[in-house]
Amino acid sequence: MIVWDLVVTRPADIQTTDDSGKTTYASKLILSDPLITKNLTYGGYSYIYMLAPDGTKTKLETTDYDDSEAPAGKLKVDGDYSVAVFALTAAGIKKFAAQPEGTKLVIPVATTITADTTGKIVNTFDTYYKGTATTQVIHEHSGTSKPLTDGATDEMKPTKPTSADTSAPVVYTGNVDIQKTDEDGNHVANATFTLYKTEADAKAGSNPVKDGNGKVMTAISGSDGVAQFVGLYVDPTTQQQDYYAVESDAPVGYDLNGGVFKVTAKRDTSVDATVKDHDNAFPNLPLTGKNGQLLLYGMAGLLIIIGGAGVVLAKRRHAA
Repeated sequence: MIVWDLVVTRPADIQTTDDSGKTTYASKLILSDPLITKNLTYGGYSYIYMLAPDGTKTKLETTDYDDSEAPAGKLKVDGDYSVAVFALTAAGIKKFAAQPEGTKLVIPVATTITADTTGKIVNTFDTYYKGTATTQVIHEHSGTSKPLTDGATDEMKPTKPTSADTSAPVVYTGNVDIQKTDEDGNHVANATFTLYKTEADAKAGSNPVKDGNGKVMTAISGSDGVAQFVGLYVDPTTQQQDYYAVESDAPVGYDLNGGVFKVTAKRDTSVDATVKDHDNAFPNLPLTGKNGQLLLYGMAGLLIIIGGAGVVLAKRRHAA
C-alpha cells in the first residue's frame, strides 16, 4: 500500500476583512486526483488534517469537507484514469483560514500498486480555488510550479500526469528477469521461481517476498525461458535492490536446480540470472529416489524373465 499526500498551502487570500470588520472567505477549494487505472487502485483515505508550521496537526471533521466523489471502489472514470475528488465545505474553509500562515491541508490518499516494466509510477493532483482576490477559479496542477493557462474548471477532468511534470511525486519499482535453460542453452518454459530478501531466507525457504495483498510472489518462465518479477521494492535513492531467487518448481522432465541466485531489481529488462536444469527425461533416469529405484528394478526383472525364457527355449531345442 502506498500513501500519496495531496498537499496545499493555506492561500493568502483565503479570507479578507474590510474596514467595517466584515470577513469574506474563499468560496471554493477542491483537490482532484487522477489515478491511472492500470497502475493504481484507490484504497480510500483515513482522515484529512491541517499541518501547522510548528508541527501541530488538526483533524478536520466530516462536515468540513465533501468526499462524495471519493468513495472507495466507486470512483468515476475519465479515460484511463479514475478520479478522486475532495472539496472543503464553507466550514472547512473557515477552519483552514483560521490557521497560521504556512499551514498545509493534507489529504492522504491510499493506493495499491500494479507495477509494469517501466518501474515508474507518477501521481499528480489538481486544485481548483476561488479566493477573495479574484472572481476567477484558479486551476493549478501539482506536477508543475507554473499555474495552468487552459482555464479548465471541471474538477472531474483534472490534468493527467505527463513527462513534463518535474514536480510530480513518483514511486519507483524494480524488475527481475531470470533466464531458464537446459544444459545445451535451450529455453525452458514453466519453471517457477520465488524471491527472498536475504540469502539465509532463500537457503531456508522461509519469509518469501509477498505482494501488497500478502500473497507470495512467484514468476513462471515463458516460451522464451524468461521468468519476470515486476513491482519489486527498490531503494528510493539508488532505485535498485538486491534479492535472492530460487527455483521452487521445475518443469516436467527436469531436475530442480538447488542453487540460490543473487539478483538485482531495477528498472530494466536485462537478464539478472541464468538458471540451468538437467534434463531427466527417459532414458537419463535419476539414480536416487523411490520411483527411479522401482523403474530400474522393473527393468531388471524384465531382463531376468526374458533371459529365463531364452534358457528354457534353448533347453527344449537341445532336447529335440
